[in-house]
Amino acid sequence: MLAAPMANAATSPSYICGTATANHKYAFLVTGDEPVTATTTAATYPLNYVSGVGVLEFGPYTAATESCSIISGEMIYLDNDYQTFQGGPQNCPSISSVEGTVPCFDGGDHILAGGVGPGPNGSATVAFEMLFPAVVGVGNSADIPLPFSFTLFAAAGGATLEGNSNIPEGGSGAGETSTNPPGTCEAPYDPVTGCGPNSPTPPLGPVLSFVGQRQATSAALNPVPTVVGEAPYIGQSATLCTGFGGNSDDLVAAGQSTEQDEPTGTYGATSGSLTEFGNGYSFGSLTFNSNDDIGNTTGIANYDCDFQQQNFQAYGDGTTNNQAALYDEDYPVAVTPVCRDADAGVPAAACTGAGTPLSCCTGVGTSTGTGDCAGGTAVGADEVNSSVLWGTSDQNTFTIVTGVATPALFSGAYLPPGETATCTGLQESAVPGTVAVKASPASETDTGPTFPQTKAIAVTVANTSEGACTIGGELVHTGVTGSTTGVCTLSLSVPGVISEGDGPQSSPWAANCTCTAAAEKSTSCTASGAPYACCTGFHAGSCTAEVDTYDLFAASQTAPTGVGACPNPAQASTPIVLTCKN
Repeated sequence: MLAAPMANAATSPSYICGTATANHKYAFLVTGDEPVTATTTAATYPLNYVSGVGVLEFGPYTAATESCSIISGEMIYLDNDYQTFQGGPQNCPSISSVEGTVPCFDGGDHILAGGVGPGPNGSATVAFEMLFPAVVGVGNSADIPLPFSFTLFAAAGGATLEGNSNIPEGGSGAGETSTNPPGTCEAPYDPVTGCGPNSPTPPLGPVLSFVGQRQATSAALNPVPTVVGEAPYIGQSATLCTGFGGNSDDLVAAGQSTEQDEPTGTYGATSGSLTEFGNGYSFGSLTFNSNDDIGNTTGIANYDCDFQQQNFQAYGDGTTNNQAALYDEDYPVAVTPVCRDADAGVPAAACTGAGTPLSCCTGVGTSTGTGDCAGGTAVGADEVNSSVLWGTSDQNTFTIVTGVATPALFSGAYLPPGETATCTGLQESAVPGTVAVKASPASETDTGPTFPQTKAIAVTVANTSEGACTIGGELVHTGVTGSTTGVCTLSLSVPGVISEGDGPQSSPWAANCTCTAAAEKSTSCTASGAPYACCTGFHAGSCTAEVDTYDLFAASQTAPTGVGACPNPAQASTPIVLTCKN
């Protein structure tokens, strides 16, 4: 049997609300669906999926009324894609959209009114009205207030909130535009009844679940730093995303369905891991299960998909905006925006021999031009995402997808997502992976018997991050010794190559040592001082081999393939010394 709660047990409002010295701040994630009012069949795709992420700041707790005010907050909210409502605090800057806007966070306060009051069985009723300056949707206009009301329970000492939307008195559920004139309900806003100047009227609002996680309260992280690339915007994280596709009337979802050979209105799940480096870039690998591949005619399993992400805005309330890209190996031959492993190998110029370093290599600088040697890796799909940070050091995230772009739709301009997708990211380590470079062997001798002769020094990248990125190399000639000079040179086969994460790679590129003549040797000298200028007599002279030294600098570099640059490789400032001699 379940024990009855203690009469003096603390209620959820006392945990949720702030104290006399510090407000409590939460990141939250809501997911749900519009209610169904009539019997439906699968063929009609009746469900209209809803999701949202945001932040709320709660003021000091008043024990006498078991309540507090909501001080500030902002939210991005997607209801049935563009068919119903898509809103946020601002238009994403520099994002070209077919619909004219992609919503992003702006770090500001967009709460019109709100508060916390006691609920049943020790719960709290949390109700607020949110403004959305940037909106997309049929018949919507900016700055329309949407009321939300939830019954929430506090767990883990208030670190976690969870609950569901409710139907407040004098109106209906969360997330519906009011048609009541101002002042219809009592003012100020009543968090217990959910009644206020903009209370909703039927139709009913969506059924929503609510998960909230408290943000950091340490002095160093409150407010959250706004410098991307410093804590908490650094480290390695695991992520899980889920989403529902729009129904068949959603033009965006229908277009994506055609590209991906899948029905509309389907469910998908994505998991993976990413490394966020100190330059604001993240790299990772994702695995997808979209509708269990039903209808997929491409044969691509999508279990190891490379992607990158760049944070372009961060705010003190823990909200961020970023762009992410998936990579499709066969674009532009095929424009289906399904991801493959971004490692399309290297161009034929990197081949150092038959079968080396790739099976498709047929010799030095030649290949079949297929398979891993085909190259041509390019972006298959882009996303605009917005996230909120949470956790003891703001190391975790809730994320929502707000816009997508594919080469085949509107020339790559952003559209509403078509799929309502949200993600939860959990930090694995506060230390990001590394990208280190080494060469083996460090020198190469060209011995003939015919010249010119070329041999390769293999360069290995040890990439302990979670995804593919491009690393480049730069050679600097530092010196030469020998009785002749200008006979030997060292060059890189390619300026930049893709480095896959989670382990070393052999020969992603090669430093090629080429000599046009054999070394001069005193043992070859004749009594007449021939054949070299260094000869002074029979087997006598100062004849020595030419030895050229080079510094190899590993450097971040964006390759023609379009895969993002590896950030801050370990040898970026400390060169690898290579030698080339005959």
